[in-house]
Amino acid sequence: MDTARLKLLSWLAKSSSDKLLMLDYSNVKYMDPWLGTSVMCGMDQCTRDLAPSELNTCLHCYIGLIRKFYLKNTSSSIKGYKCYLRFQLSPFDIMLPITSPPPPP
Repeated sequence: MDTARLKLLSWLAKSSSDKLLMLDYSNVKYMDPWLGTSVMCGMDQCTRDLAPSELNTCLHCYIGLIRKFYLKNTSSSIKGYKCYLRFQLSPFDIMLPITSPPPPP
């Protein structure tokens, strides 16, 4: 499970820096010895004033904390001043803002 979690969280940290909202949600399948194939879901979000390199540094710091303090947890989240990182073994809902098209020139 730790390998799947690291893969998911690393992917989120990499891909959210390319997004306008600095937010990403994804999931990864993994083999659980008791349940068979399972799905781990995760999301991250950072404030939009961070540069992509700062976002990446912040989220990788959080990933390190999760690996250190929440090694066997099936769900967890870390909420900081600028970034938020979450994972769990079941899907969860997120609400994205409705984006309107830019005004005509």
